[in-house]
Amino acid sequence: MFYPTVQSFPTVMSFSSPSPNNTSLSSSNFFLDYVLENCFNNTVGLYIFTTFTIGSTLLLVPLCLFVFFVGHRQSRQQGPGWKMSHSDVFTYHAVAVELISVFGSTVLCCGIHAYLPGMIMFGGIFYSLNIPGQMVFHCLTGFERYLAVVHPITYRSLRTAKGMRIRDLTVCCAWLFSFAWAVAVTLINKLIFAITAFCVTVVFFLVISFCSLSVLCILTRPGPGKQGGKRQVDQSKMRAFYTILAILGLLMFRFGGNMISITLYAAIKILERGLCEMMLSVTWFLLPSRLVLPLLFLHRAGKLLCCKSKDGLG
Repeated sequence: MFYPTVQSFPTVMSFSSPSPNNTSLSSSNFFLDYVLENCFNNTVGLYIFTTFTIGSTLLLVPLCLFVFFVGHRQSRQQGPGWKMSHSDVFTYHAVAVELISVFGSTVLCCGIHAYLPGMIMFGGIFYSLNIPGQMVFHCLTGFERYLAVVHPITYRSLRTAKGMRIRDLTVCCAWLFSFAWAVAVTLINKLIFAITAFCVTVVFFLVISFCSLSVLCILTRPGPGKQGGKRQVDQSKMRAFYTILAILGLLMFRFGGNMISITLYAAIKILERGLCEMMLSVTWFLLPSRLVLPLLFLHRAGKLLCCKSKDGLG
């Protein structure tokens, strides 16, 4: 298979300008152009991204479609008066982000191989939705779990019509944030974007870590009327404890991978070649965490044969 060279690879920004000065990506100050210039102009970089696109498509698309199928069947069985839980709503939107991201990744990969700048721009924007979208919806599900365990009275008050309006407004803001991030990939100076993305990632990581650790602390406390040293083990609490611990570990991989990727991107400017392959390889760290919300939804719905249980995780 033939891969484009630095001289022949088309710049994304040349889609809007036919100037011969735009035939190279070397002078671009935009994040997407800069990554394409440094990472996809060699065989290894293209191979890593292509295999990641194929793997994520085969793994995520069937899972996400099955989540929508199960959710649709549940809504039909429960009837028109059934109110969907907040966690299920967040999961549906996270799954939608995944499908859009996989679509964008496929378009981007095809555009790179076909030397089509317009397709690269289009696919890059939609592929970029994954990082902000998943960060937001993971934080929202973590915060909902935090309210359910640590502040149950407040959580019950949010299950009213007013709480659902707040949830819907929050979801709209999450989508606006995700699209703003995706557009910023192509319009904002690369260093400004890298610094901003790193700071935002750290904030989301701290929020979800606080929520998860708070829930874990509550689950390890003795129940009412039980002594700390001789309390019986509550099996449902232990299952919830280990599940949340596993989720936190996977999300640490995700946020850690995001921060490593951004750091390597900034280092590319100084050290040039060699780090791009590492940055693209880090994307594989994000894949396990992309399965968390769909698998939790299927677990609550009793569709996972390996761990069917009546105890759901909110």
